[in-house]
Amino acid sequence: MPARPDILLYGGSPWHGNRSSVSRETGRALLAAGCRILYVEGEPSPPAAPEPGLTLARMPRLPGVPLTWPPLSLRLHLALQRRDLADRVRKAGFADWVFLHHGWYSAALAGRLGQRLDVVDCIDPHEAMPRVARVPRRASFVVEEERRLLRAADGLVVTSPALLPGRADLVPAHVVLENGVDPEAFPPFPGDPEDLAPVPRPRLAVAGNLTSRYDLSVLGAVLDADPGRHAILLGPVEDGIPVPDSPRVHRFGALPHAALARRLVRADVGLVPMADHPANRASCPLKALEYLAAGLPVVTSRNAVIDRWAERHPGLMFPVDARADWPAAVARALAAGAEPGFADRARGAAREHTWARRAEDLLAFLDRLAPRSRD
Repeated sequence: MPARPDILLYGGSPWHGNRSSVSRETGRALLAAGCRILYVEGEPSPPAAPEPGLTLARMPRLPGVPLTWPPLSLRLHLALQRRDLADRVRKAGFADWVFLHHGWYSAALAGRLGQRLDVVDCIDPHEAMPRVARVPRRASFVVEEERRLLRAADGLVVTSPALLPGRADLVPAHVVLENGVDPEAFPPFPGDPEDLAPVPRPRLAVAGNLTSRYDLSVLGAVLDADPGRHAILLGPVEDGIPVPDSPRVHRFGALPHAALARRLVRADVGLVPMADHPANRASCPLKALEYLAAGLPVVTSRNAVIDRWAERHPGLMFPVDARADWPAAVARALAAGAEPGFADRARGAAREHTWARRAEDLLAFLDRLAPRSRD
């Protein structure tokens, strides 16, 4: 086995947070694979027992000053972080190490801390995210900073092939590594949680942080197609998001991941109703894999990654092109889910998409990279 590199992972999400996070799960898998990890959090984790090989660092912040916008705020924060991280790298004893960037906002740190490689792990078109896109000057700044980072990077990882145009030509090497899942986090619990027991079946689950990137209005037609269906919303719903006003829509709010898993495995189908939004066309939906890990058929809006997964796992995912197609797709998914052995096949498919496998593929990619000239 090649020597495992030390990695500074500029993640953002708390290491001990409850929500799914690509940066954190990638970091955990790399740690388990034998890497030493310096993980940089945007918000601090709650206290926890030390983990061998792991160092946590919080991004230094100026009180009351936004972290990444306007540009002056970002420059001031990165100046603070550069000094702080250089000191932490020395104290951790890192040598011949890799900086794994998980956002556009760390361009000024590329090549500045003594790293051997800078690699960008791009999971979203950040300039198209709703809170960025609604301010044109901010969206332009994000594009410029990401291009600056990519021009300084040695490699690019993307979670969807739709993220390659406009990015891949700025780096010497790139690879598509889709998101992963932890199948062991979704064991087939017997019996319903107390709050779920009163909800009749079939139960149509929509899980996640339900923002404007979701189109929950499709639930109206899905429920109208069969008066026996009930929808369970497993996550917070952003203010202003249209939700059908029906007694058959049950809101459970924000849940710790273990509680989410307990309810998902007692659903009958998982839905990913993505809005027609630029960010969604390049997304790699974590929840689709979590539904498979819970043993569920998946009905989801179509995009590049969903097409790859549906082709790889026929009969488990049911991509939808148009709003009018949702009721029929849900009917097909429910029929498939009722077939003997379906849950085992879905869980088997999920085991082909683990975070551990993503970490090994990432390490293989790092091993092939040559550092850029820093002249």
